[in-house]
Amino acid sequence: MFNDEKSVFVETKKIPVHDLEIGESYVGPCLIYDEGSSMPLLKGQTLSIDERGIITLRRCEVKNGKD
Repeated sequence: MFNDEKSVFVETKKIPVHDLEIGESYVGPCLIYDEGSSMPLLKGQTLSIDERGIITLRRCEVKNGKD
């Protein structure tokens, strides 16, 4: 993924969509991917999956530019 602050590409965690678990939360930066599509989670974003399988993406607090 691209780090805007440093203007460079950086390694990030990659999670296959079939590994996502109900009731879990995933904090960016990371990349959720499937065949033919991907969804980046940026620093300061959290993805969660409820018991019905509904995915929610939210901004989370980032203090002083750090998690």
